[in-house]
Amino acid sequence: ARRFTISSAAVKSLSGDIVKIRKLKINEGNIVFPIIQQLRTELTLTQFIEKWERVTEHGYCLIGAFIEGTLVGVIGFRPVETLARGRHLHVDDLVIHDSRRGSGIGQALLQHVEDLALRGERLAVFLDSRPEAMGFYEKLGYSLHPAPLVRKRLTAKPNN
Repeated sequence: ARRFTISSAAVKSLSGDIVKIRKLKINEGNIVFPIIQQLRTELTLTQFIEKWERVTEHGYCLIGAFIEGTLVGVIGFRPVETLARGRHLHVDDLVIHDSRRGSGIGQALLQHVEDLALRGERLAVFLDSRPEAMGFYEKLGYSLHPAPLVRKRLTAKPNN
């Protein structure tokens, strides 16, 4: 299977700041965690790093946006291929530091992932969204998928 290459980029934010975008490494967990915790409030630093390591084994990638060397946003995604949706990227996490929301950083990170998807011959990006973020995604051309998402929480049964 053809793999996509994660490249670095530099773009201007709406405020005129130069935003450097690059792949994050597990050993940067201490700087990533305060940002990701704004979205994943239930995680501790240790839990976050353990989960990040596990999901990375399955193709998950975490990319960061930096302004003047300070991490201001992250986007986490993974390549997926299903019979129903074909080859696509799925965004699991997108969070911008509270102080930088509305500055175009989220848009720049999504555009970067869309470019990666196209270079990897993936013609769609799917993501899970909170209702309050739907307006942001709709402005960028995203729409609700017609298939409802359903789930069932499972409880492990004790071994006999």
